[in-house]
Amino acid sequence: MNILLVDDDIPTMDLILSSIDWPALGIKKVHTAYSCQPAKAILRSESIDLVISDIEMPKGSGLELLQWIREQGIPTEFVLLTCHEKFEYAATAIKMEVMEYIIKPFDPEIMKLTIRRCAKKIARKKEEQARLEIGDWHVKNRTRDENAFWLSLLNMPVGDLQTLRADLAARGLLISADAAYCLIVTRITDYAVKMEEMGNKLFVFFLKSLYAEEIFHQPDSARTVIRFEDTDVWIVAAAENSPELEQACERVLLRCEQTLHLHGTCCVGLPRPLTELASGFMQIQKNMVSSVGHFGGYFREGQVERESGDQSILNLQEIETLLIRMDKREILNRIKREMDIRLSMRRLNEHTLYTLRKEVTQAVYAHMLREGVSATKAVGDEAFDRLSDNACRSPMDLIRWANYLLEKAFQTMEEQSRTDSLVDRVNAYMVAHYFEPLSRDQIAAEFHLTPQYLAKLYSKKTGKFMMDFLRDYRLEQARKLLSRGELSVSEVAMQTGFDNFSYFSTLFKKETGVSPQQYRASMLKLEETSE
Repeated sequence: MNILLVDDDIPTMDLILSSIDWPALGIKKVHTAYSCQPAKAILRSESIDLVISDIEMPKGSGLELLQWIREQGIPTEFVLLTCHEKFEYAATAIKMEVMEYIIKPFDPEIMKLTIRRCAKKIARKKEEQARLEIGDWHVKNRTRDENAFWLSLLNMPVGDLQTLRADLAARGLLISADAAYCLIVTRITDYAVKMEEMGNKLFVFFLKSLYAEEIFHQPDSARTVIRFEDTDVWIVAAAENSPELEQACERVLLRCEQTLHLHGTCCVGLPRPLTELASGFMQIQKNMVSSVGHFGGYFREGQVERESGDQSILNLQEIETLLIRMDKREILNRIKREMDIRLSMRRLNEHTLYTLRKEVTQAVYAHMLREGVSATKAVGDEAFDRLSDNACRSPMDLIRWANYLLEKAFQTMEEQSRTDSLVDRVNAYMVAHYFEPLSRDQIAAEFHLTPQYLAKLYSKKTGKFMMDFLRDYRLEQARKLLSRGELSVSEVAMQTGFDNFSYFSTLFKKETGVSPQQYRASMLKLEETSE
């Protein structure tokens, strides 16, 4: 296959040329051009299978080059390089049948995957064209038919061997209905960001190619099925039983981590007849979700740990002592030690993690309540909710969640301990919002404290009630507005946070000895006299 690279940025071109092992990708010759005109000349004189072009170039854009190629009827595929994550030219590119687009600065691994995927598409197109010319429709669709068969086999149980044999015969597939297969199942979580970055098609292509190469030692395999479910993607394939399958799983996980920076868990299923593969897949899924001790690794289906049955795990009195000392490291060490003990005994499972999460939550929330801090408001954010949802998925996820919980809890309690600063901030908040309908509960919520605790702390530190400070400040502002004489008494009441005019008048007279009307009149008279 011949390829043409088009980019006006010489350093980028040099980087692409030097970072890719072109012969390993089946590329015979790489042509280069630094603008559209030289690229057109090469396309006229050479047989180019794939063009990789930058979009934004000073002497004609990549889209203009693509349009010219389509108008000339040149049979080449096209990949665009773009600096924009949100590819605004997508509609035009799709219309002109762009095969892929790559974000700059490019990732060599993503570039390799893209070229490999394009090469397979190009080879498939050529093969399909040749098959169409000889009318061999069945051969052309054989891989697609076999993949559809395995997909249907996993989605819906087969009733009996007779039905299975009839289905295989109808599809023309040379698969023995009596053979037994091991399902190789890989579960990858938190894949959404990487898939959005790569695009759905390229992401799926990578996973299928990975299975084909590492498990079946082929460039392509019809036995690999991809299933997306909630936050997980499942890669499933049926293989003949072999002691080498575990090593193949290890290579699959290693390449996922090295290439896409994604962590997966891989299970080699027990040998099962075709008629039992659907129920077997459901059982393997259930085992993989609950068997958190194997998270991030590979195992045989029979190596699932037993249910722990732990009623209580942590010594909560010791945890309370550590919470008082704010010793986050030791608390995390205690949690990790309990998990390691059960992991070594093959007893670490989802139930254990759930129990640990419950006990840590109870200990932290109870401690914060005793300290007068509102726990749910201190840690109740989107990040905490996400970590909490994933905490029972693996030991690493539980530690990540516990670390976040303790960090937020200790941070909030340390802020509360600085009472002088807290009173100043409460006063500043009331001054900034005195014209609003404030209540003690609202002010306490702003500082993640219980109303009772904040009121007690404020009174102890200042010798007066918090709401008295707010009242006095409002009356002070009311006197200033009345002195100016620009507003009516009712308008002054509203602008200083009193929503009840009668209450405002009564309170004002009690504090000053005169009504608001009398006060304003006396202030205006005093001003006239001074003039």
